[in-house]
Order: sequence, then structure tokens, then C-alpha cells
Amino acid sequence: MVGELAPLAGNARDTETRHWIRAMFLVARRLHINFYENETPENLVREGLVLCEELSERLYELFYPDSHSP
Repeated sequence: MVGELAPLAGNARDTETRHWIRAMFLVARRLHINFYENETPENLVREGLVLCEELSERLYELFYPDSHSP
């Protein structure tokens, strides 16, 4: 899914945004895995949650630019 989503985020030359989206999805995936395994230190989970919130906000801005934030 992220492979299909990232290219839609901006123009084809915006590789920085595409790479950032992919990296943030990896963070989100790690948090999901950690939900079951509980191996990640709490401070890293908190940092990951902040990054996932930023991902959510940026995706919303990219795909709904004329709307207000959720």
C-alpha cells in the first residue's frame, strides 16, 4: 500500500516526501509489531507515536489541501 501511496504525495520529483512517507510507515509498522511483542523501550514508542501523528497530519494535508485539519 505505501508503495502506491508515496508516489501520489506530490509530484514525481519530490523524492524527499516519498522517502519520508515510506520511513514513517516503517515506524508505524514497528509500533504495531511492538503492540504484540512489547520489546521497544517506552521513550522510543512515545517518539514513534509523535512521528505517526505527524505522518497522519501531512497525509491529510497532501490529499485534502482545501480542508481544515481533522
